[in-house]
Amino acid sequence: TTSTTVAPTTSTTVAPTTSTSSTPATTVAPTVEVATFSRDTDGTTLETVVSCGPDGLSAEHRIDGEPVEPETAGLTFPWAFEIYHRVVAAVAVDGVDYLFDGGWWIEDRESDSCAPHEPPVWEDFADGGQIVVTEILWEKADFRDIACPGFLPDAEEGWGDPDTCILDFNHVRRATVDGQLLEIGFDCGPFGVGEVWWVVDGTMVSNRYYHPPEFTEDEYEQFILEPMRARYGDTVYDYVAQVQWLDSEVYVFDIGRVRIDLNIEAALKSDNCALVDWSGPEVAFEGATPGHLIWQTGLGDPECPGHGPGGYSSCGKDVTYGEASGTDLGLRFRLSSKPATAVVVDITWDPTEVHIGPAAGGCAMVDQSVTSKTLRTTIEPVDWRRMHEYATAGAGDGIADGDQVTEIRVTVVDELSDSVYHDAEDLVVQVTTRDDPDGAICH
Repeated sequence: TTSTTVAPTTSTTVAPTTSTSSTPATTVAPTVEVATFSRDTDGTTLETVVSCGPDGLSAEHRIDGEPVEPETAGLTFPWAFEIYHRVVAAVAVDGVDYLFDGGWWIEDRESDSCAPHEPPVWEDFADGGQIVVTEILWEKADFRDIACPGFLPDAEEGWGDPDTCILDFNHVRRATVDGQLLEIGFDCGPFGVGEVWWVVDGTMVSNRYYHPPEFTEDEYEQFILEPMRARYGDTVYDYVAQVQWLDSEVYVFDIGRVRIDLNIEAALKSDNCALVDWSGPEVAFEGATPGHLIWQTGLGDPECPGHGPGGYSSCGKDVTYGEASGTDLGLRFRLSSKPATAVVVDITWDPTEVHIGPAAGGCAMVDQSVTSKTLRTTIEPVDWRRMHEYATAGAGDGIADGDQVTEIRVTVVDELSDSVYHDAEDLVVQVTTRDDPDGAICH
């Protein structure tokens, strides 16, 4: 459990003392505790005490009431008379990592007061995604390589080709604040987070420079890992955040705590940054696998991707129709997780055997399924929870050709869809159409 006790953020004063000299007495504002964050972890109580006074904001961390010195601590972002603080710390005791979190704070240096700051609510995409960049603020950027060549400065005209640049990142975070989209995109390296891009409504407002290791892989152990293990143990925690002032607005970006494993196996994978504070995308039900198409098959096979309560899964299923049969809601599917951008799916079938569409059933066909073999639909993020339903029916050909087996297939169009849904398993319905040579011809 986690509890937070917040005291009034106004500074208290000590009454002036009586003096017989002619020097006026002064008022001193002492440092006062403004909040205590307490959390119980496996029977151990972790506390972060935030204080504020003339010397600024400070934090003390305690384990079961005893103060401890952190191995790694938080971040400070000064600007004019305000200082933004991210109060966080990590301590290792007897091989156990203890993580402390005191939140975001704003320190007012004019009044020697501190107040908590409510950060954005981030949506996490641990499997990565694309960020569309339409502008780069060059005066705020620090590049090793230019990832968007279309934005290279032009010495004569001041700017180059302003084409949109689409970047793929291994990890993406998004939040909407006052109608503006904040995005964080980054990859991981052998020893933590690599270069990070901070983006506001398509404008790259700043980035965190990434300096690759200066040693070859066979030198990692001797020159990097051994010294770090001697100081931190088997793991160390980094904290990555940024506060950006732009046009009188303040934007707070936050990746959170990152665990770095100090062993050669983790380093060689070049993805050595466990995102401790990330929750992953919102899913349809507990245990659902993000990035899948699912439907209610009624099956309980736990090996099916996206399997969940009520038989929701990506398993194949079988249906049987008579030729020129009545309508049936045979195709009902949804997304397993909320995407960042639209998901485009193609539904394909054999129109001589199966009808799909709102008018499916018998021979009263007025929609495109009479002649089409593909139906394309776009699922916007706001509609990700909606069940997408299509009527299905057996077609009639009036030919004595026996029962026919065909399929309806639902496929994600990768190049038009959110990257989390790339390579999603197709949904497949095996359809058997019973022969009726005396039936109506409906195609």
